[in-house]
Amino acid sequence: SALVAPSISQAAGTITFGEDQYVSVGFGLRGSYNSVEDAANNGSRSNDFTLESARLYMSGGLNKYIKGMFNSEKSGGNDSFQVIDAVGIFQLTPDFSIWAGRFLSPSSRANMAGAYFSSRGGY
Repeated sequence: SALVAPSISQAAGTITFGEDQYVSVGFGLRGSYNSVEDAANNGSRSNDFTLESARLYMSGGLNKYIKGMFNSEKSGGNDSFQVIDAVGIFQLTPDFSIWAGRFLSPSSRANMAGAYFSSRGGY
């Protein structure tokens, strides 16, 4: 039998419309492949690809003061997308901003916890 651990693939692109005006879209996929001898219904080798999860990342800015972010995920057997982040960001100064909406806690990103930050783990 052969088992390939879940792997992660990410891609992104940004379109700029003017000074401080942009839209950025990206996605991430996490999947696995499992091949087991004599495990198929007809007695041959099984070959199973599983899409563990798919994420859509979007962000944008209207100007240097108003920005936003939307991140979602579809995982495993769940047929619906779940919102991870939906945030309005108001950049009052270069060093001070106010975030309003639904978002992961900053520590979840800073310590790189989660399925898309670790190549292994029980996520």
